[in-house]
Amino acid sequence: MLTCRDMFSTLNIEPEALLPCCTAQCGFRLDYHGGPFPVAGYLRYLQLMQRRFRQQRPTCSPTCNRLAQVPDDSLTPFPPRLSFSQVLINHHRHYCNCRCTYCPFWNVKPKPPLFSIADILQSLMAQEVIADACTFAWGGGESTLLPEFDEQVILLAGRGYRQFIHTNAVRFSPAIAEVLRRGQAVVNVSLDSGDAAGYARIKGIDAWDQVIENLGRYRQQLVRPDALEIKYIINRDSAHPHAIQRFFDTCRRLDIKRVLYAFDITDRPWEPYYPLAEFFVRQAEDAGMEHDFFFG
Repeated sequence: MLTCRDMFSTLNIEPEALLPCCTAQCGFRLDYHGGPFPVAGYLRYLQLMQRRFRQQRPTCSPTCNRLAQVPDDSLTPFPPRLSFSQVLINHHRHYCNCRCTYCPFWNVKPKPPLFSIADILQSLMAQEVIADACTFAWGGGESTLLPEFDEQVILLAGRGYRQFIHTNAVRFSPAIAEVLRRGQAVVNVSLDSGDAAGYARIKGIDAWDQVIENLGRYRQQLVRPDALEIKYIINRDSAHPHAIQRFFDTCRRLDIKRVLYAFDITDRPWEPYYPLAEFFVRQAEDAGMEHDFFFG
C-alpha cells in the first residue's frame, strides 16, 4: 500500500491551508486562515489521511516522490503526539517584489490575504509539537517583505533552530546577515542571471546593483562559506553559454562557494536544456564550487 513519508514529520503552511507536503501533487489540505496551530484538528486530518491510505484510495498523485510503497502491516503507527522535524513557511507564496518570467504565483489575483506567521510559529512552540532539531524553511514569495520576518528569524535562531531561507536579496535583511554570522542558516538566492540586462529580462525589475551589493554584505557575514547558495534558472531567456559564464564571473567576484541550477517549470520539455545544465556543472567544477540541482 502507499503511504506518505512526511505525514508526521513535516508541516507546510500554505496561503489557505496546512498540509504535510510541499509538492503541488498533495491532495490533502486542511483549511487554515491564521491563528494558533489547531492541534486536535490537524490530528483528525492525519487520521483521515491514514485511513484513506489503508483503504487504498489516497487523493495524492501516485507520481509524488514523497509517497512510499510499504507492506500493508507495516504502516507507520499513529504517533501519540506530534513532533515536526520540518516546518515550511509558504503562506506568502503570492507576495513578491520580483516579476520573474518563470514564476506562476506573483501575478495571481486576487491574492489570498496574509495572516500572521508569528501566531502559528509561537503556537507551535508553546504546544511543544516541534522537534528539538527542527528546521524552519522560509519559502514564498519573498519572505523579507513580511513585517514579522526579521523578528521571527531571530526568535527562531535564539531557540537554536536552524533555518533555510529563500530570498531574492532585493531587500537587505539584518536578520539574514545575523543568522549567517551565527552559522544557523542556509540562504538560497535566486539570482538567475549573470548581468544587469539578463537580470532585468528574467526577474522583471531593475535591481541588479542593489542585489549584488546585498549579496556582498551577506557574504561578509558567512562563517560557513557554503551557507550562501546562488541559483541560476535555465530556460529560454537564460540558456546561453555566455550568460552562464557571466553568472560564474559574478559568483567568483562575490567569492561564492556553492551554486545551484534549476529548470523552469513553465518551460517544458527540459531535454533541450540538458546540454546547458552539463555546461553549468563543468563551469562549477572548473571554478571549484559546490554544485547541485534545485527543484522547487
